[in-house]
Amino acid sequence: MRSLIFFLSTFCALNVSAAIAFQKQIGDQRLIVVADDQGLNQRVISDPSLDTYHPEMSSSGQYVAYTRGKIRPGVEVENELVVKDLNTGDSEVWTPKGNQYIHAEFSGNDRFLVFSGVNEKNDRQNIMIIDLKKEREKGADQVTINSDGTLTYNYKPELEIIESQYDCYAPAVASDGSFVLYHRTLDKSDKSSPKQLVQYFRGNKTVKELTLAS
Repeated sequence: MRSLIFFLSTFCALNVSAAIAFQKQIGDQRLIVVADDQGLNQRVISDPSLDTYHPEMSSSGQYVAYTRGKIRPGVEVENELVVKDLNTGDSEVWTPKGNQYIHAEFSGNDRFLVFSGVNEKNDRQNIMIIDLKKEREKGADQVTINSDGTLTYNYKPELEIIESQYDCYAPAVASDGSFVLYHRTLDKSDKSSPKQLVQYFRGNKTVKELTLAS
């Protein structure tokens, strides 16, 4: 059976049970898998009955964020953003199911989760930021017990949205969360449309263009 492995995420830490997270496709299944730094001792951490995409491991190695649901551009897009705690096996759901929540990224201090999601105000893919520490202190909106005894925490977090008239993807956040780099597409209907790399400073809410539209 053919197996495809992509969307590799790594972290630098010692004495942990997993060092990398990646998406693995086996047949029609799209799975999130973690392994040691040699790619051995692989274990699936996602529900095999659901499609999962774009894994990102936190710098501490405790958490893996990924997209769960269906992504069929032009046909059906309905997913949610999940964070898996590798120490406890518990899961946190940080978005409602629907729209397209992709490209999750942790800050180096594990406090902030940044991703691309649909902004309901303009129907564009914009960059969104969640303060995980703040929201966890507030508590989950709902907690359920899974059949294996693990817990799922469903949150309704306050979102910091980097408003843009353009579709924005692939964020990378500073280790302390002070700024975010991301790619914006000036016209997503045209694959040859100009694209830019920009930097957003959270302190004064300003955007700096790092590259010309090309």
